Amino acid sequence: MAAILTTTVARPGLAALQGTGMPRPHVSSTPPTSPARPTTSPPVTPSPTSTGLVTVAPGVPPGGDEPTVVAFLNSYFTAINNHDYQQYRGLLDAQMQQQETAAVFRAGYRGSHDSAATLTGLTSAGAQVAASVSFTSHQPAAVSPTHSGCTDWTITLYLTPQGGPYLIGSPPSGYHASYQAC
Repeated sequence: MAAILTTTVARPGLAALQGTGMPRPHVSSTPPTSPARPTTSPPVTPSPTSTGLVTVAPGVPPGGDEPTVVAFLNSYFTAINNHDYQQYRGLLDAQMQQQETAAVFRAGYRGSHDSAATLTGLTSAGAQVAASVSFTSHQPAAVSPTHSGCTDWTITLYLTPQGGPYLIGSPPSGYHASYQAC
């Protein structure tokens, strides 16, 4: 069994999942006109919705910030998978652009390819939207925090609206990504 490690790395990360309340069933005060037969049907489990590189978990409410965040995440993972620093830089706010230089990007993402990205939660975090995401990263073991060719990540990106699209802002103090070897 692999141990879960937590540390501060180039990828931002972990937030609690937000649950959504289930609506109450409608109860009629009119008695049925014929005897009711009990019926059983299997519970319906919503399936994830796939949009480009990113899948949306069933617990994430559709609408609101969700479509814009999913589009943003598709750009984020495309930039990483294509090792395109200019595209990646365009997703960062001014403060993060100072921290995430081309050299930092190359060191953190060289040889990596991310897959199975799933938006698992969206929460409001002050002026930001916190997007919780899980994904698998394949990379050379020598540059992996788990020293393996496969790492499962859970991160939170703190997205700031900037007159339209979101930009990645700084995470709160003490923030840590969560990861483990696949």
